[in-house]
Amino acid sequence: MKVINLTPHPLTHVDSNGDQHTFPSEGLARCNERFEPLGSADIEGIYPAARVSYGDVTGLPPAEDGVLYLVSQLVVKACPERSDVFFPAGVLHDDHGRLSGFTLFGRLES
Repeated sequence: MKVINLTPHPLTHVDSNGDQHTFPSEGLARCNERFEPLGSADIEGIYPAARVSYGDVTGLPPAEDGVLYLVSQLVVKACPERSDVFFPAGVLHDDHGRLSGFTLFGRLES
């Protein structure tokens, strides 16, 4: 099985034995964002607020036999019909709280 990482940064999978495999970024799959300004809800009149919605997915290739895609949770949620998209779950953090790896290939409940 080939795994293609379509997030903007490398992702390191850590298996149950502690072995690591890093998947380099090979592209970027994203959901288009739409913003609806909420002028009356601006924070302290200084910081603009908006209602955000997500639209079409860009950067995700068609399904291909033997290939899994690592993407964001938003992309997985936007593609419920795709069984080949997963997000990094069971995330691990280093001593400074930074993401250092993941243990599971995540899917969302339908």
